[in-house]
Amino acid sequence: MLNQIRRLSAIVNKLSGIKEYVEVTLRLKITNDFVMALLSRSSSVEIPAPQSLKDRMYDIWTAAPGRNK
Repeated sequence: MLNQIRRLSAIVNKLSGIKEYVEVTLRLKITNDFVMALLSRSSSVEIPAPQSLKDRMYDIWTAAPGRNK
């Protein structure tokens, strides 16, 4: 999964030189590996949809301080 994200990141980096608007739509199965990859970038990630992923990430973020006492 992480290799797939890296390949996608490389494609996005190539597209970043384009001066016009670029929209990318993906269909992804939300796995635990995918959630962990998002968490590793949590300071720069915005999750617009789906709501179930937003809720899952929120639950992880709010539970973290209690786990790290």
